[in-house]
Amino acid sequence: MKKAFNIFSMAVCLFASSVFFSACNKDEMPQSPINVLSSSTFFSVEGGEKEIVLAEKVDKVYAEDAWLIVENQGTKVLLKASLNPNSTSRSTLLVLKNNNGATQRISVTQEGIYYGLPQDQTILTNDKALSKEMRVGSNVPMTYTSEQNWIKVSYDNGVLRAEVAENTTGHARVGWITAKVDANKLTNVTGENNLQNVKTDSLRVVQASIDNFVGEYTQYATTLDETQNLVPLESVVKIEKVNDTKAKFIVDNKYTWEIDFENGVGFNFTNGKIVQTKKDKNGKPIYTMSVIVADDYRNGHNTAINGTKDQLYLHVNDKGELEFKVCPFLFVFIFLHGVLNGKKSLKKRLFLSLFNASFLCAVKRGTILLFFF
Repeated sequence: MKKAFNIFSMAVCLFASSVFFSACNKDEMPQSPINVLSSSTFFSVEGGEKEIVLAEKVDKVYAEDAWLIVENQGTKVLLKASLNPNSTSRSTLLVLKNNNGATQRISVTQEGIYYGLPQDQTILTNDKALSKEMRVGSNVPMTYTSEQNWIKVSYDNGVLRAEVAENTTGHARVGWITAKVDANKLTNVTGENNLQNVKTDSLRVVQASIDNFVGEYTQYATTLDETQNLVPLESVVKIEKVNDTKAKFIVDNKYTWEIDFENGVGFNFTNGKIVQTKKDKNGKPIYTMSVIVADDYRNGHNTAINGTKDQLYLHVNDKGELEFKVCPFLFVFIFLHGVLNGKKSLKKRLFLSLFNASFLCAVKRGTILLFFF
């Protein structure tokens, strides 16, 4: 009887084990894998069509990002992408699924766009004719042009050539060379080429010689009166040529500031220049020198006198006019009278003018207009 009981117990155990293992095998049944026969998953910047070939069709296919368009065609998955307008590459995951739970993820990448004009090749020159070549690169078809008829542009095998005609207008002039993606030569498989997100690049061309700016101007500024209030100040300014790289900036026929000129750029005013020399009643020399001061008039804020190497820039703007370029905070531009004695000490005597502006424009033989902020 005991032996029979043992046999019965063993049978029960074997039956229970059989049921247990049967259940486990049913839950952990190997999924049928998604077999990819071939795949092409890298897009050039222009986009196009690629395909994934499968051994068997899948039930569901989608991309995790909208820029990749997916079509499930049974044993073939068609991928479409348009132009990538970003300078960086972009990637997404293609997800393939079957109803039995099998999943396959495939990475798809598209390169970013690169193009443009070399900004270190900006053309800043005098009024003479000029020819210049520069290397340019891109991974999309480009068109290089200029809207100014005095600038001719041609392109061949990675080299851009600019022909600038002689400037005989008597005035400075500014033009642009532009680089645009050629939409007619792009691959456009999705009905969108994303060109609205691609910026046009440009390169500045300036023809300006010192002779373009010789003349008389009216300068409008502000100064401090005896009660320390800002009042309007109008002065006559003359620009006289010394040579091709130097000029005199003369204010009210009293003060002469020697300034430097750079072709295609404009004038540079160096701080700490002596602008007038005369003698007092004792025959001692009296010097007037330029000093640039920064002050925003806040309580407790000290006036800062800039170093003698600091500069003001009277440069050519995009309209071909002169424009003072100063810091966005308050800049004070003054002349100081001083007596230079044997100890070389400088004493304040007089404020001539005070500028409170972000920039200042000048029109040849017209006005120098000050804009306040």
